[in-house]
Amino acid sequence: MKENATTYVNPAGSKIQFQIYNPGATSIFAVSSTLIVGQTEVVLVDTQFQNNDALELIRLIKATGKKLTSIYISHGEPQFYFGTEVITREYPDCNVYATKETIRRIRKTNDAKLAYWNPMLRHHAPRKINMPSRLKNKFFTVDATRVEIAGPHSDCTYCWIPSLKTVLGGLVVFGVNMHLWLADNHSPESRYRWYEILTSIEELKPQIVVPSHFYPGAPMNLDCVQFSKEYLSAVETELEISRNSAEFTAAMKNRFPDLSNELNLEMSAKVLKNEMKLPT
Repeated sequence: MKENATTYVNPAGSKIQFQIYNPGATSIFAVSSTLIVGQTEVVLVDTQFQNNDALELIRLIKATGKKLTSIYISHGEPQFYFGTEVITREYPDCNVYATKETIRRIRKTNDAKLAYWNPMLRHHAPRKINMPSRLKNKFFTVDATRVEIAGPHSDCTYCWIPSLKTVLGGLVVFGVNMHLWLADNHSPESRYRWYEILTSIEELKPQIVVPSHFYPGAPMNLDCVQFSKEYLSAVETELEISRNSAEFTAAMKNRFPDLSNELNLEMSAKVLKNEMKLPT
């Protein structure tokens, strides 16, 4: 098991534990999956991108000694749901939920995403996509702890646990030690919406914030939200004055010289400057 890929967070005075699995640089996406571990059950938020990382989640679940009752898929991008098939094969009675907007996004894009990523993932790719069921309410529970689906835009939400002052950052919160992935946010309007969502997280004043993507060592607090906002503001400035992706990439590296995952920046720059197209 990749023990160094798992962060354990125990909110003060709570019987809930968060186990955050993130493979970091060992996988294509340094994406987070969170086990919310209660006294009698486990709920998993997001199932990883690669099959080998989904298997690591199964090992973590088994180590809790508790039943996996539900999976919640927070977004319709493949790094959040490709691992579902592996986990539901091990836990066939587990319910898999998502919002209607996330389900719509998966249905619309999964064929193109599979065609694009499967040659790279090879045996770590899913054989099929397990479609989630619609979450009927704007919340779910882990034992008696309520987890709310929050955010100003219904197609890009995050999980808010009021009793624990905790946010699971969904798609929008990145760790302070890596470049943001911008290739799915080609339009200025989508990036402005992103900024609005980050502001809404700040307004909740959470004590714990789990970034959707990070490398080891990133703090799990509002620092990552504030960093993500600063980065987005810099993007708008540099896009305006750069003539091509090379200039934009150089400018962002100059502003943020210590960040990891330059591939995120380089691919995003090419998409934002219309030099490259990814499946949408």
